[in-house]
Amino acid sequence: MALCEPNGSSATPYLLPTDLPKALNWLTVHEFDTLAKAVQIEKKKRAASSPTDAELRAAGEPSKPYLLKPRVGQINAIRAAIKAGAKATTVAKQFGVSKATVAEIAKQPLFGNPRA
Repeated sequence: MALCEPNGSSATPYLLPTDLPKALNWLTVHEFDTLAKAVQIEKKKRAASSPTDAELRAAGEPSKPYLLKPRVGQINAIRAAIKAGAKATTVAKQFGVSKATVAEIAKQPLFGNPRA
């Protein structure tokens, strides 16, 4: 089971089954409808409180997380992942950067090692 905390608060965590789709099969029709309504209400609340792409652009925030430059620690971790054999697409998703950024980092020589 996975721990989930509502709204990121430090309230008592709720437990969700690790195989949620299978667990939903055990719900009655009434329980499922009640759950679906609660999810829709929560979805509307979260959508209303989260900023839109237009608001992020107006605030000077990039709308996509991979537009940010990776830090030195992330660059080293990306290099290690590529060296370990991870695919560039997987690494890009893991670190929130573009596939082109991963390819560029993989081509760059290591600092202080002219043979790399």
